Amino acid sequence: MLGNAFQPATLGQTTISVGATSSFTTVPGNGDVLMLFNAGASGLLIFIESCGGSNGITAATVAGSFCIPPLAAYPVMIARHPGDTGISAIASAAGPTNLYVSVGVAT
Repeated sequence: MLGNAFQPATLGQTTISVGATSSFTTVPGNGDVLMLFNAGASGLLIFIESCGGSNGITAATVAGSFCIPPLAAYPVMIARHPGDTGISAIASAAGPTNLYVSVGVAT
């Protein structure tokens, strides 16, 4: 039997270009789970914070925020804080590198 499946939101995907400066990006769609994939072939780590909306914006920091390794065999799934509308992200060095983000629910 499979564990929880990921059901993506309709039009709930976005691509974020991440560099060496933390920046906030709104992530479209409703859902309590974020599926994240660091597609950068340059070996850069991406650090993220789920934030925005009623919770305010938290700047992501290198080594202080949640880390997404490059070209992982599987995407990373994390719970989205209630009320969050996006993520802030920063790369471990100058980039850019691409972060693919999908919003959805665990079913």
